[in-house]
Amino acid sequence: MRTLKQFLIFLTFFYSFMVYGQSVLQILPTRVVFEGNQRSVDVFLKNRGDNDGEYRVSLRNQRMGTDGKFEIIEKGQGLENELFADGMIRYSPRRVSISKDLNQEPQTIRLALRKKRDLPEGEYRSHLLFTSIPQIEKATEKKSGVSFHATVEITIPIIIRHGDLSAKVTLSNASLWKNDKEDVLSFRLNRSGSRSIYGDIVITQNGNRIAYLNGMAVYTPTEYREIHMPVILNDAISSSPITINFKENPTYGGQEEAQLLLK
Repeated sequence: MRTLKQFLIFLTFFYSFMVYGQSVLQILPTRVVFEGNQRSVDVFLKNRGDNDGEYRVSLRNQRMGTDGKFEIIEKGQGLENELFADGMIRYSPRRVSISKDLNQEPQTIRLALRKKRDLPEGEYRSHLLFTSIPQIEKATEKKSGVSFHATVEITIPIIIRHGDLSAKVTLSNASLWKNDKEDVLSFRLNRSGSRSIYGDIVITQNGNRIAYLNGMAVYTPTEYREIHMPVILNDAISSSPITINFKENPTYGGQEEAQLLLK
């Protein structure tokens, strides 16, 4: 019997959802940052779908590209300046069943940090991975002889900041162009320093917001990220300058801001 596996790589939003059939997993928080003397964090899971769900929990190392996509990093394949957190994070349980009953308490994943002795200064990052465990469709098997296993994955970053870290943010390479359907604003979000950046982008024209993106990150060691945002331009002010603003989310330890004017 042949088995077809389909992997849908994760999406991260303000609320993170994993969808398999009608099972929807809500994860809060969507990112974890260990700073100072903090040594433990709870991650809460809730099923917002119509079916019960079951998921494996693990840690994975991955690298962000300049296009925002992630590449899985196997053991021993990290870059010289790449720091991973998986060796210092303990977590439990490793497998969870989430009921569709909203009256039940959220499932809790407990994370514990154990820093190594003489740990070099820097930002260490791995990703907590949730993988759905699908139910085999018996009717499909009997009818076609082929079983479909749709596996859905979602990750949230686990970051350890050790030492006096800093980052600088700039915006560059802005251009406005049109595809077949809409106007698109392209620019580069640049990161330098010893930590990642995470914040929101707001695009304005004549004081009016024409586009925005929440929760944009550039992780170490990646130095920049290419951004392409659809914008809705007002014909009456289409020639007016466009302002691009980036502001870090202070919840995760950053206060950097950057602005760029496209005339």
